Amino acid sequence: MSKPEFDVVNDMAAAHGESPTLGFRMRLYRRALVAFVCERLAWMSPTAGLRSLFYRGMGMEIGEGVFLGSEILFDKSFPERIHVGDHTAIGDRCLIFAHANIPSNNDLRAAYPMNVKDTFIEHHVWIMPGCTITPGVRIGHHSVIATGAVVYRDVPPHSFVTGPQFRFKPLSK
Repeated sequence: MSKPEFDVVNDMAAAHGESPTLGFRMRLYRRALVAFVCERLAWMSPTAGLRSLFYRGMGMEIGEGVFLGSEILFDKSFPERIHVGDHTAIGDRCLIFAHANIPSNNDLRAAYPMNVKDTFIEHHVWIMPGCTITPGVRIGHHSVIATGAVVYRDVPPHSFVTGPQFRFKPLSK
């Protein structure tokens, strides 16, 4: 069985609504380099304020008074699709994505095409360490995401989310 021609740049160009020209490739590689450097600088930064500055340098929208813990892995391919509201706290070693794709040429690519969606973390949210936020979810304001939770669907405001079973429990107002 022959596999179709594969190139990650073709997928990225399509996701950005462009053609995979040399100019696009050069912009893509420059963006990737900037994102890599900003992420490394953020990881080495001793304060949350500096981390916010470097993540903004990647193109993310980060509100005022946001606390960002150490070693957070934000989506480097589509950082402009991640939005973090004011006075939100994100704990150490969280994973927050705006896209999902299979970056190799295999038979699953047809069943699982690239998925790029905006990810919103509204204001006054607390995401504890080690959480994973998948592409396209909206975490409502004043919600708490417990350590290790995997958020794969929208979270209503004033919710408490725990573990892989993903339960909603309204917070008292």
